[in-house]
Amino acid sequence: KTVTKQRVESNFDLELRAAVMIDILDMMPEGIRANKSRTILQHLSEAWRCWKSNTPWKVPGLPAPIENMIIRYVKQKADWWTNVSHYNRERIRRGATVDKTVCKKNLGRLTRLWLKAEQERQHNYLKDGPYISSEEGVAIYTVTVHWLESRKFRPIPFPPLSYKHDTKLLILALERLKDAYNVTSRLNQSQREELGLVEQAYDNPHEALSRIKRHLLTQRSFKEVRIEFMDLYSHVFPVYDVQPLEKITDAYLDQYVWYESDKRRLFPNWVKPADSEPPPLLV
Repeated sequence: KTVTKQRVESNFDLELRAAVMIDILDMMPEGIRANKSRTILQHLSEAWRCWKSNTPWKVPGLPAPIENMIIRYVKQKADWWTNVSHYNRERIRRGATVDKTVCKKNLGRLTRLWLKAEQERQHNYLKDGPYISSEEGVAIYTVTVHWLESRKFRPIPFPPLSYKHDTKLLILALERLKDAYNVTSRLNQSQREELGLVEQAYDNPHEALSRIKRHLLTQRSFKEVRIEFMDLYSHVFPVYDVQPLEKITDAYLDQYVWYESDKRRLFPNWVKPADSEPPPLLV
């Protein structure tokens, strides 16, 4: 009988469970082995799911030796899981013949590992950071203040309710959002919703602008951002999916802040294309 794709990786799992069972039988007295072993295996699978989702695992009242044993086996399985993920990714990158489901699973595993590493990095930053010394911080602050003074920079106000360039900035922002859909033929529900909101904002810019400014002023709770990884087989990169209403608000704010800071000459001409100084042309 051939081993199906689903059972290829189960060998390690079965060996691990067998090793756990042997440890349990060694550890426990005769009378309570049978009914406790199943409970401990349930705790083990729960601990493994917690490791994969990067949530803390703690069972109140669990004896310390059993907890240590579960943690040891979870760590062992995690090392094996991570090694297999990297090994499969290396095969995919090399261009070896790899099953489609293995590619999909590998992408999911790499996403989990990336999210775990990112949460770890952020946790370390909160614990040990910021990694800038006070001298460096003062130097950065001083240079920024001197630069703003030399440009005679005035603070950018909140977008006024009746702002003369409002409609033009909104149209530019909407065009940038709409450009992403010029080549896409099949849209999912979120993309259809976004295109609908963009068209609605084109038809009724004043209503869209008042909604955007209301959101900027009053919104304090934000929708979560979804993240997916695009797999190019040689490497993967994250694609962030932002809720459509918030995306339109962000696009308008981006246009407004760029326009106002450019008008106040915040950025020097040598770091960007500028209307006041045409780009040098080599003849």
